[in-house]
Amino acid sequence: MGISISTKEVVKGTIWSLAGSITIKLVSFFYLVFLTGVALKEDIGTFYLALSLLTFATLFVDIISSSFTRFIPFFRVRGEGKKILRLLEVGYCATVVIALIISLFVYFMSKSIADFYSNSDLTIVLQILSIYLFLSTVFNLSSIVLRSMKRIKDQAILLNVQNFSKLVLLVFFSFGVGVNLFTIVLSFLLSYVISVFVSILYVRSVLNQLSHESSGADISYLDLLAEVVPFGLMLTATSSLWTIISSTDRSMLGFYATSSDVAIYTVATSLSILILIFPSAIGSIFFPLVSQLYGQKKIDEIGKICEISMRWLLFATIPFATVFIVFSSDLLSLFYGEDYRAGAIAMALFTFGLLIRTLSDIPGSVLASMRLVHIELLIAFFVLVINFVLNLLLIPQWGIDGAAFASLISFTIATLLTFHYSRKFFDFKLSVSMLKLLVAGMISFLLISVLHPYILSVTLHISNLASGDLAFYIGKLLKLAILAIFFSLCLLVFSIFAILLKSFKSEDLDILEAALKRARVIPEPTIAFIIATLSFGLHKEEK
Repeated sequence: MGISISTKEVVKGTIWSLAGSITIKLVSFFYLVFLTGVALKEDIGTFYLALSLLTFATLFVDIISSSFTRFIPFFRVRGEGKKILRLLEVGYCATVVIALIISLFVYFMSKSIADFYSNSDLTIVLQILSIYLFLSTVFNLSSIVLRSMKRIKDQAILLNVQNFSKLVLLVFFSFGVGVNLFTIVLSFLLSYVISVFVSILYVRSVLNQLSHESSGADISYLDLLAEVVPFGLMLTATSSLWTIISSTDRSMLGFYATSSDVAIYTVATSLSILILIFPSAIGSIFFPLVSQLYGQKKIDEIGKICEISMRWLLFATIPFATVFIVFSSDLLSLFYGEDYRAGAIAMALFTFGLLIRTLSDIPGSVLASMRLVHIELLIAFFVLVINFVLNLLLIPQWGIDGAAFASLISFTIATLLTFHYSRKFFDFKLSVSMLKLLVAGMISFLLISVLHPYILSVTLHISNLASGDLAFYIGKLLKLAILAIFFSLCLLVFSIFAILLKSFKSEDLDILEAALKRARVIPEPTIAFIIATLSFGLHKEEK
């Protein structure tokens, strides 16, 4: 059985996006490892508190640009290239002007904000980052354009340029003047200066491409705004609410707790976000593709791709989440030091919440592609209220653990509401194969949890064979090696139960085979063996 052209686009885009996401997550991981090793927790906490506060300042920047991922593929499939050029012209002008105004506002309000949090260091940090606010807006706009054009490879390169520059600059400063709050902020800012110049080159390439595709009827600025702005306002309002939700925990921790608590919580939740590597890879191509299919009225194709994408999302995410939950304390201690072990419970709770939240990503994108953004707006508003109340109640009593639990409850409510409306508007439901994957995940989680104490005892016993500094490094390497082994074991156990429960469909094997061959990292005989093994997990009616 072959795979459709649309599914091939998902596979191709996901591979490039996955490669880019893995690189980004790895570099971000090493950045945090290095940062926690050379900087004070108070400086790290102040830096990330400032970033969280700045997210509130960007709430109304993307009124037009947020529509790009929907309207660019929609106009392209209808052969309306002139509308795209006009949309980009309006989008860049409006976004840059708004971003400049907001940046100036943040600069002049920085001292008042710092006084509110009783943190004098926030003043200079916010003043410097007000420049970042403007640069990041231009950078993110270019990234959205590349994604909307389905140039996932170019977008992945652009994002990695910024991320890698951030790490290199921080290391450079550490050898020069040392790492403190100022050099942390400066290296972060300069990474965006470099990236903006690179993004301009990519956007020029896009404009050249569109100039050759320029066809269809032209449209006046007023008519374009009338078509785009209402949808953009809804998307902006929705994304703004989710931005507030994602920043509420750290912002309230900065008020009720200490900068050190903010640092521990940020490190713990940042490590959790590594489980989103595969979901973000699928999402980067899924939304523009579904918008294109909706423009072609291929509703059945949308439903099919939705189900396939969700099965692979579950298969790729559950093993990661299992290891991150069970080994949260060990991972934090291993990578960031004993001081960060205090974030173990928060990391486990937040990871579980992210796993639940990823289930709603695909159906949520379908709702948005159908221009039912008001549904997600209602969901986001309801979750915002719940999240704020929960943080207000739980943070004063349980600190970072309370913040993580508030996120878990909020993510769960968001997913349940998305499922409800998706079922109502396009008959979405969790298929039997998806439920089987969830059952396989629960079984593997229980087995790894039972084995966890034995893993730690073996690690401790072997590391005690050496002494002094040698024991420290041997222990680190040993724990990392054993964690890698047990991640592989978790993946193997999960795969075995997924096969035994007959969780796969024939198109899954077609997609996997096509993806492995395209990646060119596994010999073809091995690929054939993997496909033959997984074929035992096909539904009986598909054998």
